[in-house]
Amino acid sequence: MEDSTVKAKYVYYCQNAEVNKGLYKNVSELSKYIENYNYGDLIALSDYRDTGTYIIGKEGKLIPNPDYSASGYLTIPYEITKYLTNAVDKYKDVDFNLSHIDLRYDDKFIKENINTTSTKILEKWNWKLTLKGNYLGVVFPNGTSHGFNVEETSAYIIKKWYEGSKKEQSKYKLYYKLENEDYDLFNQKYDYSSKPKIPSTWTIEYNGGGGSYKKTEENQTLYGPKEDEEKMLKAVEKFYNGFNYSITKVTE
Repeated sequence: MEDSTVKAKYVYYCQNAEVNKGLYKNVSELSKYIENYNYGDLIALSDYRDTGTYIIGKEGKLIPNPDYSASGYLTIPYEITKYLTNAVDKYKDVDFNLSHIDLRYDDKFIKENINTTSTKILEKWNWKLTLKGNYLGVVFPNGTSHGFNVEETSAYIIKKWYEGSKKEQSKYKLYYKLENEDYDLFNQKYDYSSKPKIPSTWTIEYNGGGGSYKKTEENQTLYGPKEDEEKMLKAVEKFYNGFNYSITKVTE
């Protein structure tokens, strides 16, 4: 393992126009410009976000920024973080451009924010974990992927969601529209982040909407295991009771 307490930094940042045009495989090729570096440090060959950034890996190997954002922001891949036990802290000083960071199953962030006393993510589960802001993306062994709000999830909830995703599924379309008095009443009852307390095995996806003065409307898709369908419907009915909404089952 590498030392996570040594904070990552940019050891080269676009200082030489000719150097910046090159393609490199090892930090040794830039020894004229980089004398001191640590594992995981960064080399930027472009000043536009991190479009030309390398991460220094084992034995000086240069790993190009894989950029999961597809917008030029920095991604720290598992090839780097698999040797770190506290990757989030190591890169906290460069997070102004950091978009995604892959994490080990036993990274300190996972232990402190996702694991619980009863349920801990295990190596044998083979989950791919990627932190993006306040969301943890998980790719499961069968190829299914899902994002979880860190503040609202746990290893138990993620495991339960995954197990539910392998069962017979149902899908619904939900639409609601709030105007004038209804708009005021809804906002008195709930805050902007409120949503129905559906089963943790179900998911709400937002599919667009709009609004103006004292008016808002939104389309959502809800999906999850059929066995929890009735619980979901009751939660939605309780949440939107008295307001203008409709929920329709999708049949494919």
